[in-house]
Amino acid sequence: MKRSLQWLILLAVVSVSFGSILARLSGDPPLVISFWRVALASLLLWPYAIGRERAALRAISAREIGLAALSGLALALHFAAWISSLFLTTVSNATVLGSTYVIFTALAERVHLRRAFPWTFNLAIVLSLAGMFLIANADFRLHTGPALLGDLLALSGGAMAALYFLVGSALRERISIALYASLSYSFAALFLLAAILLQGNPLWPGSASSWLFLSLLTLGPQLLGHTVLNYLLAEVRPAFLTLTILVEPVAATLWAFLIFNEVPSSWALAGGALILFALAITPRQSIWKSA
Repeated sequence: MKRSLQWLILLAVVSVSFGSILARLSGDPPLVISFWRVALASLLLWPYAIGRERAALRAISAREIGLAALSGLALALHFAAWISSLFLTTVSNATVLGSTYVIFTALAERVHLRRAFPWTFNLAIVLSLAGMFLIANADFRLHTGPALLGDLLALSGGAMAALYFLVGSALRERISIALYASLSYSFAALFLLAAILLQGNPLWPGSASSWLFLSLLTLGPQLLGHTVLNYLLAEVRPAFLTLTILVEPVAATLWAFLIFNEVPSSWALAGGALILFALAITPRQSIWKSA
């Protein structure tokens, strides 16, 4: 069972690593990309959730709906900030700084939930942080104006992702993945729709190619990525799951090089190797909630 879950983690991580690339390729405003990503996913999930979870849907409590709304708000803010950062800074910086949710998640588990970690996990966190800053090192020294704003947006997006994973971890222990994902994505879509309407911006994507990339974004990073991660939250501790997702900035840097010709620096290559080493020393026996 645990081995099959490890393969699911790999599938989710590879899937989410294409999120930054597909968002850039769509070329639509960040809020529009964010909205359609979760709106299309919720439209695909609701028929299954209603068909299989009708009794659970009728029995859901007000508290659980409130937590799902909080999860959706955190996801909406995460996508709005992080996807905006992709158009202001490099893919490498956006994914690295957006991945700081591993720090926020681990701190919340330790301080708020009073959960201890083995020393090897703490070492993996330190090495991952070092790797993240090596990847972004050159840009940190040069970034001003819009690029610096992009870095700050990516960082705030990381904080919102941590909240999203922590709330999801608590809620996934109570309701199924189909019901949780349908509710969370729907609330996120509603919040993003409200933001678009308040700004007075067009809601629809600008071209047929935009629809193609948004569809791929929904099927890959959202359904095979985020939804699988949400499924795993019932089995895997949030801090360990978010640490595993640090493969995303490494993979996204590679995709950006191949597609956008964003050449990674020697610092980025060294940082990627350090992150992979940190993941290799993560204690597997402490990943699972049942451990």
